[in-house]
Parts: sequence; structure tokens; C-alpha cells
Amino acid sequence: MSDIGLMFKDQLVRAIKRSDDPKSQTRRIDGLEFINSDPGKWRLATLDEWYGTKGGNKLSHPRSHVLDPVFCRIHDGFMYRPSIRYATGRKIWVRETYRFLGVYASWNADDIRTRFVNIDSGWFIRDGHVAYRADEGESGVDTWRPSILMPRFASRFILTITDVRFQRIQDISGDDCFAEGIDSENDENYLMAEHFQVGGSPIQGGSPERFAFICLWDLINGGSKYSWQSNPWVSAITFKTEMLQHGR
Repeated sequence: MSDIGLMFKDQLVRAIKRSDDPKSQTRRIDGLEFINSDPGKWRLATLDEWYGTKGGNKLSHPRSHVLDPVFCRIHDGFMYRPSIRYATGRKIWVRETYRFLGVYASWNADDIRTRFVNIDSGWFIRDGHVAYRADEGESGVDTWRPSILMPRFASRFILTITDVRFQRIQDISGDDCFAEGIDSENDENYLMAEHFQVGGSPIQGGSPERFAFICLWDLINGGSKYSWQSNPWVSAITFKTEMLQHGR
């Protein structure tokens, strides 16, 4: 099973890199688009319900090892099993905004891959040939390349999936908000919500960490049909992080 490349915004990369309470979860929509065309019409079904409709024994069923969720449409009992690419043990490589340095500054990824047959071994990062906007900020540099274009050999983080759950986004707990990278000391939305809460004012989400996560979620998804208000189903992925050493 091949590794998965996922894009992360700069602030989330910094949360992954943080030494104290680093980001250890991410929530993703992909694979659940059909369910999320009308998320309120579905519930998670049990494996007993699923195999019952198939007339088979769940212990001998050829797909019994697959961890994809099973959904039941509430009004008619129709069962649907989407194909989810996230599974325990699978690895994610982080795609972030980047640029090449030195003699490679103007090179494209295909040229570098063609020139060096062992490019995926990590030496390109360790030798300091890549810079990351999450570390340096804009810095007046106009040569940043978007995360969607990042090649595998330029990625410095490997995330190994340790757990996958399926839930509506509004069911996220306070602890999971922190696991998503919310920083109680530096997140402006958290600190603002905390200020209003101390003053007795109600805040969306009911707690500073949930309010801060709502702001983060809608920063990424608010312009789509997957906003916090629409309450989509998500894959809640827990991971552990390995960082390749950087030479710069």
C-alpha cells in the first residue's frame, strides 16, 4: 500500500513540528463525498447490520478485515460502504509550501528526480536544499511553490496512522481540538474566546478550544459545502510523527 501525500497549511505544519503537545490528529473529507451530499440522512451502522444485509458471516466474509465505515441511510435502511484510503499503519507524507535552494532553486522536481536516482532517501532534505514557508514566513520571497506541487523527496514529515474513526465534525471533543493543533497559549481565536468566556459571554462551540477549531476548520473548508455549519462526516485520523533532519 503506497504512502499518501496530504497538504497542510503553514500553521498546521508548525503545530506538527511543535515540541510541546504537537498536532497528532487530522480530519479529512475525501472518500465521504457521497455521504456528505446530505450528511444528516446517514448514521454509522454496525458490522452486524452490514453483513446481515449481505447474508453472510462477518467472520468469514472476504472483506471482514477492511476497516472502511458502513453507513445506513436513516429513512430506508440502505447500506453504503465508501472506500477510505486511511488505515492503521499507513503512512502520510506532508505536503507544504516550499522552495528549492542554491543551484536547485530554478530546477523543477522532475529534473531533480531524473538527475538523482536515490532522491527519495532523504539526503536532499538533510543537505539543506529545501526551505519551508512554515519556518521562514513570507520573508519577501516570491519563489515559494504551492504545497500541491511538493514532490515526495522534499517532504520532511512522515505521519504514521495509529487510529481512524468516523464522526460528524461537530462531534469533536475538546481534547481532540488540542490534538488537532490548537495552541492555548498562542492561538488568537482561543485567547479571544477565553476572554469572552471569562466575561460570561457565550461562545460558539461552548469552549475556547472548540471555538478555535471551528475557526480553523472554516478557514480551510468554510468556502465549500463542508463548512462547520453543514456538519459533514469526516475521517478522524490519529498519527505519530517522524521528522527528517534538515541540514539548514
